[in-house]
Amino acid sequence: MRNTDPDDAVYLAAAIERDAHLWSDDSDYNEQDAVPVARTDDIVERFEQQTSER
Repeated sequence: MRNTDPDDAVYLAAAIERDAHLWSDDSDYNEQDAVPVARTDDIVERFEQQTSER
């Protein structure tokens, strides 16, 4: 992510420190593999799956 928005590094570092996932539609995160990243479509799909199972 060297040539991307420097503000993104803060969120990536926080996710690494907390062993967390990121939720972002920013394609810059596709250039890294340090933390899993969910896009909004992924979150909506997961929500719909969980609500349909009830």
